[in-house]
Amino acid sequence: MAKKAIANLTDLVIANPNLTSLKQFEGLKKQLDESANQCLKIKITDESSLKVCENNLSKFNDLVKAVEDKHKELKKPHWDNCTAIDGAKNYILNFEVDPIDYLKKQKLAYIAEIEKEKERVETLNKYFNSAKDVLAMQLQHATIETCNKYLGIIKNPVNKEKWQELTPQVEELYKNYITLFELKKKELEATETATPDELEAIQQVAEEAKAKIEVAAVVAPIQTVSIGKIKKTWKFEVDNINDVPKQWLCVDEEKVKEYMAIQKDVLIDGQVIKGIKFYQQTSVVA
Repeated sequence: MAKKAIANLTDLVIANPNLTSLKQFEGLKKQLDESANQCLKIKITDESSLKVCENNLSKFNDLVKAVEDKHKELKKPHWDNCTAIDGAKNYILNFEVDPIDYLKKQKLAYIAEIEKEKERVETLNKYFNSAKDVLAMQLQHATIETCNKYLGIIKNPVNKEKWQELTPQVEELYKNYITLFELKKKELEATETATPDELEAIQQVAEEAKAKIEVAAVVAPIQTVSIGKIKKTWKFEVDNINDVPKQWLCVDEEKVKEYMAIQKDVLIDGQVIKGIKFYQQTSVVA
């Protein structure tokens, strides 16, 4: 791959009219070119040529240092301006309590309450449907003993603490099954003593009763709210600049994010590694 062409000072000044100070490099560039040409002509063959080499090496190093010093001198005002601008932004966005974080936490807390209530209601409905299915199965395969057993259970007062807002539905369910189990018991007892016509009449009464009784669960409404998905992502901030490795300075966010991606399964929330604090940020996404 061909090297990218380096713009000369004239092109740089034209492209950046506010940076006329770049022309100050012109004299240094001329001296460096002359010194570089002299250096490339030197061949060490004896003590004398060695001394010439050392003198030119020292001179060239001094010129390079002069370029570095001039670079720092010209860059400092702009760097200070950038630092001041960054400081202004940080001042403007500094809040004792971050409104964005506060609102997101409020939303997350509310979502947690909704999910908890939803789980409670779903569990309650699950218990109700399970009780209904058990009673239906036991009635279908009932014996006199089974009828007596379940009549003894469902004739007891409903546990309001357990069934909460479904208490009325459970009371209605038990009331219906009391009627059904009593009719089933009467039918089973009549099987041994009643005439065929009497037994048919009893069975007819039971069937009519079943047709009139609705044994369907009344499902309690589940409160819902339109919410986004919840996710946790790793973020980082500088905790101690003195501990930050040189290759991370300025800070090279791409390298830190690359490290974070590799180590995400072993990182601990709030952990400080080489001056960088890694933490998980909870956010709401659409």
